[in-house]
Amino acid sequence: PIARRCFEADIASRFDDGNGDSDTVSGLLNYRRTIGQRSTLGTVYNYSSTLVESPLAPSRPRQNHDVALNYAISHRLTPSRQMAVSLGGGATQVDTISASTLGPLSYSTPSGQANFRIDLTRSWNLALDYARGVSVIDGVSLDSFVTDNVSLRGGGDLGSRGDLAASVNWTTGRAGAEGAGTYESYTGILQLQFALNRWMDTMASYTFYAYRLNGVTTISPGLVTNLDRHAVRVGLTFRLPIYGQY
Repeated sequence: PIARRCFEADIASRFDDGNGDSDTVSGLLNYRRTIGQRSTLGTVYNYSSTLVESPLAPSRPRQNHDVALNYAISHRLTPSRQMAVSLGGGATQVDTISASTLGPLSYSTPSGQANFRIDLTRSWNLALDYARGVSVIDGVSLDSFVTDNVSLRGGGDLGSRGDLAASVNWTTGRAGAEGAGTYESYTGILQLQFALNRWMDTMASYTFYAYRLNGVTTISPGLVTNLDRHAVRVGLTFRLPIYGQY
């Protein structure tokens, strides 16, 4: 058996014109052990500390402690195609302050994840992911939400120069502990990329995004509770060598 240990750290800041600005410090400890030739068993601990600030409400600190056990297995279908499955489950502990009393507030909730990926052909693949956890909707509400997320992704080559990628994502959440309300969000992305030559690609993409807020009481001022947005992007991507020439 082969054991692998991993540590990651991250610092991030988000600014939204003073409406829901946040600073986050996070760290992750991961231990995995290979079982046989195709499977691994691991445990992960994830810590994050976030401070959300708003001009209309007191600052809201939030600390998350996530502990999970994961199992992954892969199977080679052909020399060029593979299938992989992973499952995991654990618990999340949240420490924050109450929006009504401004006193300490703590609660815990189950967490989990499941992932499936398969190579349909040598260059086309499909992936399905599920995750359950706790998060804050940046710029929308100061409350933390227990969320369930499902995403489907796929893509592959179109001939020798083209590449097509598509994804759909659905998220639903309910305000944790003393919060009120639920929300749903939907995202769909379709992107086509085509190589014009060795150093330049052209790209076109379409994105659909929508969210629905139902009974959420602590939303940012002026925010609509229902939104549908469509976006189209076109552009060019350039590739240049660090030194030398093509």
